[in-house]
Amino acid sequence: MVELNHFVKMGNSIKGTQEGFLGSRRTLAIILATYGVMLAVLLFDLREQLRTEALARIAGAMTPLVEETFKMVADDALVRDLDYIELGMNELLHDSEEVLEESALRALEIPEVKGAISFDDEGDALASFSAIEDEVLPTAADFEIARNTPLVQFREPAQLSILHWLGEDRESGFILLQMEGDPLAAERKALDGKLIRQGLFAFTGGGGLILLVFISFLRRLRRSQDALAERTQKLVESNQRLAQACKAAGVGAVTSHLMHALKNPLAGLRDYAREQREEGGDAGEDGRLLTEATDRMQAIIQETLGTLNETEADEVTYSFSLTEILELARQRLHPAAEKANVKLTIENVAPEIELDNLRANLLLPILLNLGQNAIEVSIEGEVKLEGKQEAENLELRVRDDGKGVPEQIRERLFRPVQSSKPGGTGVGLAICRELAHRIEAEVSLESSSSEGSCFLVRIEMAKHN
Repeated sequence: MVELNHFVKMGNSIKGTQEGFLGSRRTLAIILATYGVMLAVLLFDLREQLRTEALARIAGAMTPLVEETFKMVADDALVRDLDYIELGMNELLHDSEEVLEESALRALEIPEVKGAISFDDEGDALASFSAIEDEVLPTAADFEIARNTPLVQFREPAQLSILHWLGEDRESGFILLQMEGDPLAAERKALDGKLIRQGLFAFTGGGGLILLVFISFLRRLRRSQDALAERTQKLVESNQRLAQACKAAGVGAVTSHLMHALKNPLAGLRDYAREQREEGGDAGEDGRLLTEATDRMQAIIQETLGTLNETEADEVTYSFSLTEILELARQRLHPAAEKANVKLTIENVAPEIELDNLRANLLLPILLNLGQNAIEVSIEGEVKLEGKQEAENLELRVRDDGKGVPEQIRERLFRPVQSSKPGGTGVGLAICRELAHRIEAEVSLESSSSEGSCFLVRIEMAKHN
């Protein structure tokens, strides 16, 4: 078949490239958006790490001061307790809660501390010297964390606190220090501003580099497209010359068989159509319709002969994927489908299967013939071309929404001059079967009912691998 050659693959490649150009802006936007999101995530993670390190730094600086204050209070209480014991005033001895309360009071002497609250080992408040109204007290979870390490918390806009566990072997209780939070708030604000500036700089630099690489890629792709288009044009011209050569070449045994099988019926039909046209009236209209049918049959024969010319050479020179074959069939059938208001769809679940040019050139007219028949019986309905691999077989189906094939002609459906359509010649399916035999394939009516028919083309792939 003259259209079904290497330049079709080139044309599909160009079409895909052009569609890629149309989506280039969208692709670039997606790439930049992805880069921006990744950069934002990294900066946010860095921000949290720096904030955590700042709180740890504060805890490291305050812990020695708090522990020293508590030790001083505990030592003073011990000295007084010894004096009380000597005087026999044991009722005045200090307990751990009193030491914690005094420690909270003495902690106010630390310059950075604005307020303090002491808690017993269970987390109950003992003494409060808070500088903040409606202070949010620590939760049970906070106390559990503070048993292992000082808990530093910052609440917006500028509330900084440290929850510390004090006492020998840490058996006394907790102290909560309320500290000046403005310096830390200012540090955080400066850090956020610096990270934002660095992020914008990184996004601008990285995005610009991505843009340059993308533009360079598009330019190379456009140059490749231009070279591909030029090569395709040369292939088209070569294909046209090849078509002329095929028409002038002798036909093989299969062509001779088809010519002998169809010559007499076609001549008789054309003569009959001419007589009907000459009579005029209704008969003339019938003659006109019959002439159109015979002309179509003649076109099919000529197209098939052109295909068989290449087949007779028996030379595999290129291959086509099933996707390309079905797409070409769709393109050829689209005008007829549009005229008949028929929805034409393709369902391909075996796109990677490839056929050499000898089989593809004969498979396409089979699909075109079956598809044309399906369109004619599915006015305002749907015709579906399906392709899939079943075990070692390639199966193609053509489904229609017609009224089905009459029961009385199903057994002789693929014999010449057998048709259930008004004005039908009944040779299309016979040609399909002959072409299928040439590629060791089978054409059959798989199913038929009042809701439509399904024709099956089965090719044994194992025989050709």
